[in-house]
Amino acid sequence: MVQPGIVAPLRYLTLSLAGTMFELVQALNDGVETLKKRVPNPIGLTAGCELFIGFVTLFPHESAVSH
Repeated sequence: MVQPGIVAPLRYLTLSLAGTMFELVQALNDGVETLKKRVPNPIGLTAGCELFIGFVTLFPHESAVSH
């Protein structure tokens, strides 16, 4: 089964026009809040989204590695 807590923020990420990490995290958090209002029990959604946002913001990614 696909975890909406991962798929939904990934969708926001691919559609985002954010220019900075702060703007990206803000957009992801806004999207998560919107999603949480649409489900009767947002616990799993919240957990998945928090994991995804943590991964995006805390782990080094290709653009952060100097060559």
